[in-house]
Amino acid sequence: MAALAAFGVDELIARRHRIKTLLIALAGALIVAAAGHQAFIELKFVAGAPHNQAWAWASIAWSAGVVAVIAFASALRSPRARAVLLAGMLCTDVVAMFVTPQLSAPRSAKLDTAAINFLQAHLGDYRFYTLGPIQPNYGSYWQLAELDVNDLPVPKAFSTYITTKLDQNANPLIFAGNPASPSGPTAMQEFATNFPVYEAAGVKYLVVPSGAALAKLPASERLVRVYSDPVVQVYRLPHPAALVSSPTPGCSVASYTLSSAKVSCSTPGVIIRRELSMPGWSASVSGRSTTVGTYEKVFQTVAVPAGVSTVTFSFAPPHTNIALAAFVLAVLALLATVFRRRLRPSVARSVRAGHGSHFGPAIRPRAARP
Repeated sequence: MAALAAFGVDELIARRHRIKTLLIALAGALIVAAAGHQAFIELKFVAGAPHNQAWAWASIAWSAGVVAVIAFASALRSPRARAVLLAGMLCTDVVAMFVTPQLSAPRSAKLDTAAINFLQAHLGDYRFYTLGPIQPNYGSYWQLAELDVNDLPVPKAFSTYITTKLDQNANPLIFAGNPASPSGPTAMQEFATNFPVYEAAGVKYLVVPSGAALAKLPASERLVRVYSDPVVQVYRLPHPAALVSSPTPGCSVASYTLSSAKVSCSTPGVIIRRELSMPGWSASVSGRSTTVGTYEKVFQTVAVPAGVSTVTFSFAPPHTNIALAAFVLAVLALLATVFRRRLRPSVARSVRAGHGSHFGPAIRPRAARP
């Protein structure tokens, strides 16, 4: 709206408007005002809005006032007066439309972080999966690992993993418990169907709205409610997979952090790290660089030898060295431009003074003999 108003003010200042144009605008405003009657009927669908009737009448009155100002401006003979009046009306309308909704904003608010505090205290290195109360990407804000995502870009491997393993009726770009097709299975039904996959992805807790009905699960996969309040319910999954583990018999993970793991194996084996496998990840085993493979087309895997090993993971975006070299060259080019501009004035002054350029003395032609 602000941009449209700016264009309108520009037109008024440039005096490119005509009476015909203003009349057309007036007719359009009248049509909009007539449509306000139909909009007023829709008020009954606005649930819980305080003073909605009063605000509706105020909106209609404001629209009528705008129409009246346009009509009055059209009747003015002075182009300058018309421009000033219409520009003032546009600016006032834009400011009013921006400020008025802010009146409904809460004057003060208290954050309800009880469920967040519970997850921060008990989640550890596992993940949680939410069906509404904690929206995607807020896990990062609260430093909690979250399986849901609502961000761009979403890596193709993870998008495929969502639709083939977790929820076939999900939109992988908005993996937030909302079904892509209303006629398809719900997110809760898909969770019950693919329950072991969620555990294999490291999901320890399911977070749902208070009072939400859970899908039926086998007795061996029973969920245990561990937290409840008027807004949120948290259920614990029985067998979530750890961030780092090993499927090799005789191979165990003694301890691990977010970026390293200590492994003890009786025979050569592999470990699985439930972090997205993508270009840029590197690993070392006891100080020796090794290749990071892919497990289940989405997680990381690293081969480890027999004995006790320490595996360390690190990440750097691909082609970092090329980007760094380009950055250095760009800085050098900028510095060269600065020095060149600083040298030009001194050279010009030297030439005007007759001292020649910095390459040598100036050569003056001899005076002609009489």
